[in-house]
Amino acid sequence: MTLFPEIADHVRESGMSLFAAGGIADGRGVAAALSLGATGIVMGTRFLAATETRISKGYQQEIIRAKDGAQCTTRTMLYNHLRGTIGWPEQYSPRGIINQSFHDHQAGVEFEELKKRHDEALKSGDKGWGPEGRLATYAGAAVGLIHNVRDAENIVKGVQGEANEVIAELANDTM
Repeated sequence: MTLFPEIADHVRESGMSLFAAGGIADGRGVAAALSLGATGIVMGTRFLAATETRISKGYQQEIIRAKDGAQCTTRTMLYNHLRGTIGWPEQYSPRGIINQSFHDHQAGVEFEELKKRHDEALKSGDKGWGPEGRLATYAGAAVGLIHNVRDAENIVKGVQGEANEVIAELANDTM
């Protein structure tokens, strides 16, 4: 919480814009970011549940199903390796929703067996995703705040409206 305002203080005099990203999926996150000194925000995971997003329905339904993003996601290279995506430095390990592949990996199942199961799941279409699934669902920790699929325009307008409501409530609060 202290790093962002400190950076905002340093950047303010330069006239540069400062955008907050990570964990923002609703108006509360926007209001918090603005209060810390952001001039704008960036949302990623929230738009995985937009009607315009070109991902499998199984992937999108897993985004909606996930709850408590801090508990149901993890940073791991496992999903990349199962998909054959290699070469990323370890510090850039992506965040994904925990699934059966991850549980099996934690239980000591050999990578070759995990890869075999993953490749079989690829053939099952939308059934390959989910808690019992094996396909990667990359998502940020804000995934638990996403409850429906909406048009991108409605997502943006909804988040703007929520942020305005939160800011107005805070302004009217007589603490």
